[in-house]
Parts: sequence; structure tokens; C-alpha cells
Amino acid sequence: LGAQAAQHVIKKTCDAYTTLKANLRAGNLGRPGSTRYRRAADKPISFRPQGAQPYDDRMLSWQIPGRTVSIWTTGGRVKSVAFT
Repeated sequence: LGAQAAQHVIKKTCDAYTTLKANLRAGNLGRPGSTRYRRAADKPISFRPQGAQPYDDRMLSWQIPGRTVSIWTTGGRVKSVAFT
């Protein structure tokens, strides 16, 4: 991964664990000791293989007059992607 993509992966993982901890603390997943609470607390965080990834201007290059964008991917840069 490129440096920017690696930073996004780390942030997305931290955010997932922060959200889980906040939901457990707020009681959104039941009371401590309940089946739902234990299941959520014991289950490791996982991400969908086709889940969305955040992009920012460091990973995108906009060509406004031509209405295309160049996007950095793990397979290399994809150029001339049309947008509306």
C-alpha cells in the first residue's frame, strides 16, 4: 500500500474499535454480561472485502475540463475515469 492508503486503513480500524467501545459503554448492545453484549465484545472486528474505502485529494487527481479523474488503487493508478 502507498503511505496515504496505509494511513486510511489504520484510521478506519481505529474508528471501528472506538465505535464498538462507545456502543458497549453506552449500553447500545445490552447490559454487561448479556448474550448480545458478550457476543459483540468477544467478536473480532472484520471488514467486508468489497467495503468502501475513503479517498482524499492526495489519492485523486481531478481533470475538471475533461470531466475525468485519476484514482490511485492497490493495482496502480487508474486514469481517465469519467465522472458526472
